[in-house]
Amino acid sequence: MSILPQTESEKQFVSLLTQYQADICGYIMSLMAGNNEAHDVLQETNVILWDKREHFELGTNFKAWAFAIARFTTMNYQKKRRRLATRLEFSDSLIEKISYEAPVALTDGNERLHHLARR
Repeated sequence: MSILPQTESEKQFVSLLTQYQADICGYIMSLMAGNNEAHDVLQETNVILWDKREHFELGTNFKAWAFAIARFTTMNYQKKRRRLATRLEFSDSLIEKISYEAPVALTDGNERLHHLARR
């Protein structure tokens, strides 16, 4: 499989992508507020643009189309990062309650495991 443009429309698409690459990068950087992973999002955007190249109509506004895809790619990236960064944190009062009840529960659990192991 060749990744080099084969058809005239692919050559024109690559030309537009190259022409607007700095603008797309700047747009993504502005959406990510200094996040140093903006170039990762740019690369992901480029892959999506290439995959969707057949949906772009030559002669229409490439920059607006690319910016829309970059916006959705950025939002999806940030949503994924937030989901991965979400951690369950207990309140101090819950930690205290667990600290009193856990030793009893763990002891009971060990006894159950011991009985199960003997069967």
